[in-house]
Order: sequence, then C-alpha cells, then structure tokens
Amino acid sequence: MTTAITGILYDKPYDFPLIPLAKFMVETIEKDGVDKGIQFYRDHKDSTDYHASERELIVAGYKFLHAGNAKDAAKIFKLSTEVFPDRDNPYDSYAEALMTLGKNEEAITNYKKSLELNPKNNNAIEMLKKLGVTYSTDLIKTDDSWGKELFAIPLHFAPDIKLKGFEDARFPKGWNDTKSPHFWTYAFAWKVNIDKVLTIAQVEDYIKKYYDGLLEGVNKEPAFVLPKITVEITKNEAGNFIGKATIYDTFITRKPLELNFHIEQTLCDQNNKSIILFRISPKNFGHPVWRDLMAIEVLQHGCDD
Repeated sequence: MTTAITGILYDKPYDFPLIPLAKFMVETIEKDGVDKGIQFYRDHKDSTDYHASERELIVAGYKFLHAGNAKDAAKIFKLSTEVFPDRDNPYDSYAEALMTLGKNEEAITNYKKSLELNPKNNNAIEMLKKLGVTYSTDLIKTDDSWGKELFAIPLHFAPDIKLKGFEDARFPKGWNDTKSPHFWTYAFAWKVNIDKVLTIAQVEDYIKKYYDGLLEGVNKEPAFVLPKITVEITKNEAGNFIGKATIYDTFITRKPLELNFHIEQTLCDQNNKSIILFRISPKNFGHPVWRDLMAIEVLQHGCDD
C-alpha cells in the first residue's frame, strides 16, 4: 500500500494491493458455513484480484481450531494441502486437526507426508511418537563421530534435479581439512520417487546438476566462471555405479578436484521409490577411507513409509 501511495504522489508505476483471499474466505464461513467459504476460496484462488497465501490459509485454519472447531479447521487445512501440495506445513497442520478429531490413522499419513517434504520437521516426528509411531529420517548408519545434515529434494541448490524426497548426508571428521585423509570424503543417500533401475546417463546427469548447483552456490567470486564438471560413470558386475567426476572446489582449495564415486540403488518395491547411496572421496578406491565408506549401508527400515 505504501508503494502504491508513493507511486501516486510521485507519478511512478504502482500496483494496487491485492485482497487477502483467506480473510474473505473466513468471513464467508462465518456467514454461510465452511463449505461455502472453501468454495469461495477455490473459485477465486486464481483471480488476479486476490492474494492467495499459504501462511494466511494456515492462520485461518488455526482461528477455528483454537476456537474449538476442529471439524471446520480440518476442512481448511485439507484445502491448504490441495492449494500448496509441495509445502510441508499444510500437511502438518491438517494432521494436527485430524488428531484432535481422533482420526489418528489419517493424522499419521499426513505427518509422514509433511516429513517427506521437510525431513527437519521435528514437530511431526514428536507427534508421531505420541501416536505410537517411530519415524526416522535415517537412511544410512555411520558412527557417532560423523556429522549429519538433512535436505528436502528438490534441493534448494540444485532445483533442476526433478525428483521428490529427501537427502540424508553424512560427513566424517576432517572432511573439510586438506591435511586429513578424509578431506572431501563423505556419503549421502536420497529417498526419491524413482521406481526403475537408473541408467548411467541418469546418474551422470544427477551428478552434474548436483555439483553445478552446489559449487556455484558457495562461489564467492561472482565474476569467476566455474569450469564445467566432467563425469565418467560405468556399471560394475554387482550392478553398482562407479566412476569419477572432476569438479572445481569452491569450498576450500579453489582448485580442480577429482572425486571418485561408488553409487548403489535400492528399489523399494512397496512404495515405488528408491534409495540411492552415494559414496564419495578423492582418494583412490584402494585407500583405507574406502573401508569406512563401503561399511555404510542402507538401513533395513529405509524403504518404509
């Protein structure tokens, strides 16, 4: 609104502020009932006159939930999962309303869906515990000295990898120390919507897109054009992918670096997903660091939903 007023005063371009759609949905609900309000939202969500916001829709649902009307809140939260299907918060909020209504199995399904979209959603993990469900984002096991990071897929630094799921990344001590034998040695596993055996071309494409985005994202010299990543992957007799990639280390050395890869795919037949385990090190495959890397395996429960 301030921008529009300034534009009017100084004869500059401006847009009129958009109407918050959720606000008018709530007014319709209070006047004509929840079904009419939700229909109002659906009818106008694509209108250029209204502003459709995930946050405002979630807040509208909690207005009713906190007022003791979990039934209407659940319908609003369900709407939010339809309008924003790739966001974790709508599923988390919908699950909370379902749990309040005693619909625990549906709540479990939606908490798990929220965790697929955001594996760092600790609230969902805690709520699942209350519902008697032990849920783990661990796809692989390492000893306690290894660090752990979780990332939602599509990855924020590599959005061109068109998959859905999450990444469980593990880092040994010294992985970022040039004097350590574990320098640039690490492992990560993806749990993603792949229901067929990967091809060499697909694996090479994922590696290129992954490191293109990762290294460009930490490049502190915007004018510097990163050298193109080269990848050479083959398949061994066990059906695993092995090979190497030459990258430019924008993290530490700011020099070219050759990484060796061992990649293993596990097909999860029960849910049409795959767990893909990437083991990476600049050390040759005969080096002792590969004993630690090859000891990392996909956990038995990894394929479970």
